Amino acid sequence: MMNRTLKSIMIAALAGFALLVSMPLWAQEQERPSQIDWVLRPWEMRYFIFVDKDHGWKYSQKLAAEYNQKPKRPRFNWEQFFEAQTVLRIPHWELAQKPEKAKYPEDLSVVVIAFDQDGWVTTPHSFGKTLRGRLNSLRPMGYIVLSAGDGLTDPIGTLGHWFIGLNEDTADGVTPALCNNQGMYEPADPNDSFYVYGKHYDVKESWRTNPPFACREWAWQLHEADRPYIDVTTYVPKGHPYTKSYPHGTYILPFIGWGTFDRQKPVIGKHADTWYCLHECPKGDQPGPIADINAWAKANGWTPPKPPMRMPVFTDNPKRRGYYPK
Repeated sequence: MMNRTLKSIMIAALAGFALLVSMPLWAQEQERPSQIDWVLRPWEMRYFIFVDKDHGWKYSQKLAAEYNQKPKRPRFNWEQFFEAQTVLRIPHWELAQKPEKAKYPEDLSVVVIAFDQDGWVTTPHSFGKTLRGRLNSLRPMGYIVLSAGDGLTDPIGTLGHWFIGLNEDTADGVTPALCNNQGMYEPADPNDSFYVYGKHYDVKESWRTNPPFACREWAWQLHEADRPYIDVTTYVPKGHPYTKSYPHGTYILPFIGWGTFDRQKPVIGKHADTWYCLHECPKGDQPGPIADINAWAKANGWTPPKPPMRMPVFTDNPKRRGYYPK
């Protein structure tokens, strides 16, 4: 006959096992929440940059605050907790005399989040807890996120997709890249005209709402050793249908970017008739207008920026690619 003590232990163990297998799925998943799948590798992002129209940035902050108020969110929208380091005031047309110029470019907000070499955020913010940058998953695509901690219930906020290549046709020098929805890993649908690097994207129709300057153009300029700066200008294609409202051929449209620890490059762009330095300006200069781009380049020992031969530059189809002239 089984010893009573041993029998009691076995009954208790069986009961515990039954309780375990009958636990709801969400309770078992607490061991590894679906939003957390850290890729353990050296952190390589020195800063993250986001540039948008000033009113667009403020609207993003408003939407983020509304989203973040909802209880028990596994994710948060980071925009609520950071402020623009620079607001570039853009000269405007006299709209009373020229109402057709109502679409003239608006003031630009430049938001920068800096990291140390372990990924800890060093930029002041209002989140209330220490934030750390993480590479989260690579299946099917990675994400660069801000983590509020390593606990099972700590939320994360996504900065962008981490692009490491689509296939063997991916252009040289464009990986890794930090992409937003336009420069995403791959189109959700092969016929998606929203995907800037696909065959159905029409730059003449979509340059304003879906800019051809995206994550691969940034990444190539960042990684290219001989490129002294990162030109974020969207060069409007000839024959576009917005001539009256957008009379200039060059604009700085919303974008995201990033920098590495082994190099610094000025971030520049031409907005209407004026060149601007947005971040990491040479010789310690503050962000602002560049009075003469040729003199500016010469003073730093560089050649002036030239438009790429085609935008977007680094399409999936090698036959449709452009290049940056030297």
